[in-house]
Amino acid sequence: MRLGDRGTVWLTAFSLVGLVILVSLGNWQMRRLAWKEALIERVEARSKMLPLSLEAALGSYSASHEKDLTEILEFTRVSLRGRFRHDLEFHVWSPGKSGPAWSVVTPLELAHGSAGAAGSRHPAIVLVIRGSIPAARKAVASRTSGNPQSEVAFVGRVRFGHVGAFSNAERAANNEWYELDITGMRKAAAATIAAGSTSGNVDEASARIAPFFIEAETPTGGSDGPQPELGKFNLTNRHLEYALTWYGLAVTLAGVYLAFVWSRWRSAG
Repeated sequence: MRLGDRGTVWLTAFSLVGLVILVSLGNWQMRRLAWKEALIERVEARSKMLPLSLEAALGSYSASHEKDLTEILEFTRVSLRGRFRHDLEFHVWSPGKSGPAWSVVTPLELAHGSAGAAGSRHPAIVLVIRGSIPAARKAVASRTSGNPQSEVAFVGRVRFGHVGAFSNAERAANNEWYELDITGMRKAAAATIAAGSTSGNVDEASARIAPFFIEAETPTGGSDGPQPELGKFNLTNRHLEYALTWYGLAVTLAGVYLAFVWSRWRSAG
C-alpha cells in the first residue's frame, strides 16, 4: 500500500480539518477562561466597595463609551431611596431549582434630594430587579404585604441586562418577559407613565428613567416580597475543563490517525 493512495489522502485531509476545528475550540475556551476570570475578579472587587450615589453612577455612564459600559460600571454598588411603583412592575421568566418562578422588576421613584428630584436633569425613576417569586405568587395582589408603600432605602448593583434570541418574544399583554430588556422595559414604563401625565410625551417620560437596572442586594419587602438572587448570576468557571476536553479530543484524533496509518504501512510491508 502506498501512503499516498486516494483513501489515505482523504483520511489525512479530514483528520487535518478535524484537528484544526478541535484546537480552535480549545483556544476559544481559553479566551473564555481569561474573560471569565477577569469578570469574577471584577465582581468580587466591586462587591466589597462602598456604594456610590446614583448620581455618581450616572456620571460614569455619561462619560463612558457604550462598548465600555460593562467593564466600567456593571456590578458597581449604588445606594437608592424612594418609593416603588408596584402598579408598573415587570415579570421576567426565571425558573430555578424550586420550580417555575418570575423575577420582579419594579420602577422606583427616587426620593426628593436624590438624583432625579424635581428640576434635576437626572432620571427620576430606576428599574429595580427586586428578586424572584414563585409562579403562584406572580400577581401583585397575592403578595401585598411584601410590596412596601412607604419610602425604602437599600443598596443594589448596576446591571445592564441581556438581549438575545428571545428579546422580542415577550408577551406584553400578560406582562411576561423572557429577558432583562432595559430598552423594552423603559419604553413600556414610559408609555404608561406618559398616558397618566398631562403632557403625554413618551420620549420625555423615557428620558426620566435610568438607562440601566439596579439589582437589590437585600429584600426590599421582607420575607413576603421578592427575594434577591445575586448568586443566580452564573460565575462558575469550567472553561479550562472544556478547553482540555477539546485539546484531548485533538490528541486522540491525531493518535488514532497515526495508529491507522502505521498499521496500514506495516500490513503493506
